[in-house]
Amino acid sequence: MTVMMVDAVLPGWTPIEDLKDKHVVDIANFAITEYNKEAQAKLELDCVVKGDSLQVKTGALYRLVLAVKEEPDKKYVTGVYESLNNFKTLVYFDPDEVN
Repeated sequence: MTVMMVDAVLPGWTPIEDLKDKHVVDIANFAITEYNKEAQAKLELDCVVKGDSLQVKTGALYRLVLAVKEEPDKKYVTGVYESLNNFKTLVYFDPDEVN
């Protein structure tokens, strides 16, 4: 995976209040689609459990905890970078060991 170096604009991560917002769900679905391609998996989004974002000079970083339909007791944590021109990059996608 690509590690990106970005300069933060705001002082820290901001919780996402509306986890059902279309843009948030689109980011989550993007993460799952990219993960499925890389891992040759067939996960499908159930819901976004938790999330926050960090505004940076070149776009935004999203950190989401996802529930998937195939594994109801398991959660995944993902990071997605979205540039100002809406280009998305999957930064990481891992089982959530905390939640």
